[in-house]
Amino acid sequence: MIDSAKQEGREEGRTEGEIAVLRCLFIRRFGELPDWVDDEISHSFATRRATIRGPPQ
Repeated sequence: MIDSAKQEGREEGRTEGEIAVLRCLFIRRFGELPDWVDDEISHSFATRRATIRGPPQ
């Protein structure tokens, strides 16, 4: 499962790959996740990216 998430990350870009790996780890630990969890994970990565790289152009 983690390997497929890593492959997905390579295809979609680093941030999306990190989200995919995180999601797989959460599913492995807690079972199926509600939809709002994906939104929270995506938002936290978007916020981090904006903080590190500045606002999107």
